[in-house]
Amino acid sequence: MSKYKSICVTALIICMFLVFTGCGKKEPEYESLEAELHAIMQDRISNPLVMRMDDTSGTSYLYLDDTLGVLYQPSHKKKSITICNKNKNTNVWSTYGYLMKSSEDKYSAYTPKYAVDADAMRTDYVTPFVNFTVKSENEKEKSLQIVVNFAGADETWDVRIDNPSFVSFRRIVVPTDIWMYDKTSGEYPVVLAAVVNEVKAANSTMGSLFEARTEDIINPPKKSLLDQIKDIFKK
Repeated sequence: MSKYKSICVTALIICMFLVFTGCGKKEPEYESLEAELHAIMQDRISNPLVMRMDDTSGTSYLYLDDTLGVLYQPSHKKKSITICNKNKNTNVWSTYGYLMKSSEDKYSAYTPKYAVDADAMRTDYVTPFVNFTVKSENEKEKSLQIVVNFAGADETWDVRIDNPSFVSFRRIVVPTDIWMYDKTSGEYPVVLAAVVNEVKAANSTMGSLFEARTEDIINPPKKSLLDQIKDIFKK
C-alpha cells in the first residue's frame, strides 16, 4: 500500500510542477522599453557579468564581479588575457597579463602597461550602457536607439532586448557589437567556461582561482523537484 501511496505523491508533485510552471511564472510588465532596458542593466551589474564584444580589432570576452576582472582578447595575430584580482584582506588590486602570439604554442607572462581593477573595467565597458539616453523605441521589434557617453563623446547605439538570453548593442558609426548575457541563459556558463579554460592554459594558479570562483555558475548544483517548485512560488 505504501508503494502505491508513494507513486501517488510523486504524481501529485509532478502535476503541481507542471501547473505552476505554466501559470505560476509571470513575466514582469514595464511601462516602456526604456524601463525594461534599465531593469535588464541593473540585473547585469548586480550579478557577475559575462560579456562579449566584437569590433574591427577582433573579439573580446569580459568577466566581472566585485573582486575579479578577466578580459580575454583573441585575434588572428595573438591572444591576450588581462586579470585584476582584489586581495580581500588588504583591498589592494593586483594586475596580471598573459600573451600568446600566433606563432607560439603557450602563453608568456607580461606586466600590463597600466594597472587596472574591476571598477576601472566596469567604468570603461559597462557603465556607459547603464547611464544611457533613449532616442527612439520600436515596440514591435523590442529595439531601441540610445545615446551613451564614452570619455566625453556621445555615441549612438542600436539595442535589442527581444532575446531573453542576452541584451545586444550595436554601434552605428564604427562597427561594434556587444552581448551581455543573462545569468539564467545557456550561453552564460558556456562562454564563461571557455574563458576559464583559457586562463587555466595561461597560468594554472590564476586559472584555479578563476575556476573556483565560477564553479557554481558553470556547474550549478542540481535542484530537487521540490526546490524547483519553491523557486516558482518565489517569482
